[in-house]
This record gives sequence, structure tokens and C-alpha cells, in this order.
Amino acid sequence: MNTKLIAKTFHPRSEFGKTDLELLSVELWAEYKKILDDDHTTLYEILACYIQQREQGFKVVPIAIRLPCYLARVFKVEDHEIIRIASLGTCFLDHYTQILDDVTDLNVPLNHEMIHASHEMLLKGMVILTKNPMGNTNIGNKINQYVIEAMECERQLWPDNVKATIYGEPEYNALAKRGGVIRSAAAVYANLSGKLDMLDEINSYLLKISQAVQLLDDVTDWQEDLRQKRITSIIIAGHITINRSYNAEQYFSILLKNHAFQNNIHRAIKLLEECKKGLSIYSPKELISVIEDIIISARYSEELFTQVESVPKRERIDFISKQLKSVVGTSMMH
Repeated sequence: MNTKLIAKTFHPRSEFGKTDLELLSVELWAEYKKILDDDHTTLYEILACYIQQREQGFKVVPIAIRLPCYLARVFKVEDHEIIRIASLGTCFLDHYTQILDDVTDLNVPLNHEMIHASHEMLLKGMVILTKNPMGNTNIGNKINQYVIEAMECERQLWPDNVKATIYGEPEYNALAKRGGVIRSAAAVYANLSGKLDMLDEINSYLLKISQAVQLLDDVTDWQEDLRQKRITSIIIAGHITINRSYNAEQYFSILLKNHAFQNNIHRAIKLLEECKKGLSIYSPKELISVIEDIIISARYSEELFTQVESVPKRERIDFISKQLKSVVGTSMMH
């Protein structure tokens, strides 16, 4: 197989930066970075390391900003100040949950700084979201609920709390809610636009997106998770016993044989297709575009695994790892 050829075949579908919300998301990401840089240099460095964009110097706009920003279209919210509050606040909460997740890993550098960073992220997010223009207390109650669920589900997914035999619906639901603080933006828009009747439906789609992203993240991070002895959807789907003295190549062969990667990707695509269909009636073109890009990258990743047998064994892990991080990263960060 010509690996150079396959490496060039993935292209995101959307043309970023063409609409008012896409341009606004760029401004909001710049403001987010400035808040971090002005308030705490170490905090900025931790976040730079976390989203793995040190080489690109934060030149991209992550879905942690784009999704809450684009969600405004669903609720027909056009006030840029409300979108700013929903997007910045939700991004801080999202990074709070991500750092909280990472800090539970073994041998994580800057552990104490990360703990303090997670607390600061939580505080900043809550302050921004609860000091909304209309002083709506319902928003604070909803956000408290989502943050508490994220923390509870993080604990539910700790290795000691997961039976390494099956990854069932309780675990998949916990996976979704662990990253489900994106619902905070929906709570802001629903309350301030008077469209509370839409909130439960939209939140159901956001949880599916959250679960899909987490599933794809497990695919790209399988080696790190094995090193840290983390029980993830991939590890269980592959029927892996993490205490065995296997090398990376042996683990990879087992995961391939048991279709662990493909099963995760397939489930993620199914969830994203359901979201695309359900949200399309609201005509949120930017949000649909993000979902389509993730679907395209997931299908490309799926294709990689059907062709991996053509790659020399000693090159497979390196090839797949580079391709997955590039492809999935492009769809979620560009």
C-alpha cells in the first residue's frame, strides 16, 4: 500500500471562516487564550500541552469553542454577548473536565499544577455562565447539574469502578456525561431565548456528540491508556487484560483481531449520523458542518483499519497512530 497516498486523502468538508458564527468563534478563541495568558502563564502552558497544539501555537479553533458558539443557531440566538458568555464559559468547563480526566492518569507531569488549573477552569466557567445578562437563576441550577454529573461519571469510569468484562449502556452514558458540559451552552440559550421546551431534545443530541468524541478519543489514545492501565471502551472491546506482559505490537494485534477500533468508530459514526439528522431541522449549518467533518474523519479512520494489513508489521502502530491523531485532530481542531 502506498502510505503516502492514503495519508493525503482526508480533507475536511467544510470551508472554515465563511459565516458570521465561524468568524465569531475565531474572535472568542483569541479572547479565551488572552484570558489564560493574562491571568496565569502556567495555566496557559498547561492548556497548550493539553490540547496538543503546542507546535501550532494555538492557531486553530477547537470544538470546545465552536460547538457552543454554533449552537446559538439552533435557538436562533443572535446576540453576540450571549453567545460570548455561553461559548467562553462552556469552554472553561470543558477544559476543566478534560484536565480532571487527565490528572487521574498515572505519571502525569505537573500533577499539582493541573489540579490547581482544573479548579481555576471550573471557577472561571461558573462565574462567566452564571453572571448572565438577565440574571436567570435557572441557568446556574442546570450548569451545577451538568458539572456534578461530569464529576460523578469521571469517578464511575475509574479503573476500580469498571468491570473489565463489558462496556454497557451505563458506561457509554457515563462517557457521554463526563464530557457533557456542552449542555451548559444549551441551558444559556434555552433560558435566555425562552425556548426551554427545546432543551431536553437538544441535550440528547449533545450527549451523543460528546459520547462519539470520547469514543474516537479512545481510539487515538489506546497506547497511552494501556501504559496508564486505564480501562477504556477500546481496552474492554478488545478483551484486553492490562496486567499481561505484552508489548505494544501484541496488544495492537489483539485489538485488531477483536475489531475494537472498528467497533468504537462504527458506534461513533452512528451517533453522529443520528445527531445530524435530528439537528438538521433547525438549520444550524455551522454545527452540521462540524458533525460532518467528524463523520468524514471517522470513516477515513475506519478505512485505515481495513488496509492496515498491507502495512509492514513493525510500521503499523506508528503509521496508524500518526494518521489517527492527524485525521481526528483535524476534524476536531481545525
